[in-house]
Amino acid sequence: MNYHKILLIVIGFVFALPALPVSNNAHAILYYRLDLFESANKLLQQKLLSSGATNDDKAEACFYLGNIALKTQKADSAGYYFSKAKEFEPGSPYAFIGDGILVLSKDKKQAEAYFDEALSGKNKKDPFIAIVVARAYFDNNTNDYQEMVSEMKDKYDKLPDIYILEGDIMCHQQKYGEASSLYEQAIYFDPKCEEAYLKYARVYENLNPDLALDMLQKLLAISPNSEIAYLQMADIAFNKGDFTMAADNYNKYLSTGIESSPHDITRYTTILFYNKEYDKAMKYIDEGLAADPNNMVMHRLKMYINGNRNELNTEQAEAFMKKFPESEYIPLDYIFYGRMLKESKNYAQACSQFETALKMDPSKTEIYKDLAETYELTNDYKQAIESYRQFFSGNSQEAAPSDYLAYGQVYYFAANALKGTPDSVYQKTYLTKADSLFTIVTDKSPNNCLGYFWRARALSFIDYETTQGLAKPFYEKVLTILEPEGKDKKKIIECYSYLGFYYYVATDYQNSLTYWNKALVIDPENEVAKRAIAGINEQMKKK
Repeated sequence: MNYHKILLIVIGFVFALPALPVSNNAHAILYYRLDLFESANKLLQQKLLSSGATNDDKAEACFYLGNIALKTQKADSAGYYFSKAKEFEPGSPYAFIGDGILVLSKDKKQAEAYFDEALSGKNKKDPFIAIVVARAYFDNNTNDYQEMVSEMKDKYDKLPDIYILEGDIMCHQQKYGEASSLYEQAIYFDPKCEEAYLKYARVYENLNPDLALDMLQKLLAISPNSEIAYLQMADIAFNKGDFTMAADNYNKYLSTGIESSPHDITRYTTILFYNKEYDKAMKYIDEGLAADPNNMVMHRLKMYINGNRNELNTEQAEAFMKKFPESEYIPLDYIFYGRMLKESKNYAQACSQFETALKMDPSKTEIYKDLAETYELTNDYKQAIESYRQFFSGNSQEAAPSDYLAYGQVYYFAANALKGTPDSVYQKTYLTKADSLFTIVTDKSPNNCLGYFWRARALSFIDYETTQGLAKPFYEKVLTILEPEGKDKKKIIECYSYLGFYYYVATDYQNSLTYWNKALVIDPENEVAKRAIAGINEQMKKK
């Protein structure tokens, strides 16, 4: 093959190599090299419309537009742009390389002839053209680039672009450690090599996000206006779940004046949603939908925000759920729609949405909590209990005390619903289970009254006649928490009422009167307390 010839053409000039000029399309090419095709396409299209751009600039822009078309599966557009490169500048090396790329998979010899032509004449002194040719082989899955890169590296051992290309090859082969070392080599030979910093950060954005952020900070220290650095930092923060940091860096990215792509704006709006900046997000949503009424993500975020704000526009949500092909919806769509339906009391439809989400992704066992809460609202305690069981089977480590409390309450209400039915024999079983769950709450939140309060209720239900005083220590514990605060008077009165009745049953009338009188202090119109006091006084008179 002719890559040896290509190298011999350019190698002879390496020792007398002058400072290499920066392409007028360098910014757009950087976006292209980072696979940010929307932004690259926009910048390159602007170059074609620019009255100040030379024909060489426009030919180069067309070459990269053609490559973007190939990478986005638009082969016809690729041919169009490569031919336009030739129209703008028939002798442009990019026009010949474009022709070579188009025939490379069918006629390698013809492609090599085009590549040789690209490196002829005045372009002999431009090693960057050789690198573009090597990338053409690499991008089109032709192994011919391997020996070519190796020999170029021997001759251009201080040229950062060689190391960047080799780093890209290592990334493609999933040799990430080697790739990062090569990008570091590029930075060593050019400490201002923006592409190398950005690609190094790309390598580690998932493997070691903090290391990636550190490299981007180094880039910003020498190049404060690197908007792509802010963009990558925002994406890394988003993936880490740090939405405040993500929003801050997207703000910096947008403030650089870059004309953002629709993808960037959509991602930023998503971050604003997760950061609960709903008003700001809605501004971008309205603008986005005005420009593109079929933007599914913007419609989705609008429904999510309405759901979180309890602005129950279920008609708008229903329209969204019918607007797009079924295959394009994600489980979260059904979850949010289900929650909106639940809030509007359309419980059967809500359950249907939650079930659909679970069918789409059975691993999302947190959805069972939504199902449990919805079934509970319909008094279907059997289904609610089963849904909670499924929820805890997949989330016991992450479950909060409030989850255990809600699970126990379902058992408690289920026991209450069995009163007077043939299944009332199961009441004690349900109440014992409720008590065990409330015990977990007290273990996890010993300074919160709720676990003790519901333990007291469950045990009071079991000891219905209050002869054993099972609930007594727990109502007393609730009082030690609530009385000093002076809050939640309703619960305090319930505690006083139980203890008043307990001492009445034990014929300890003085203590009984003490608690009933305490109840009257809080609620002077409490009829139960008044009747209890009157009854005790009658009993004491008889003595």
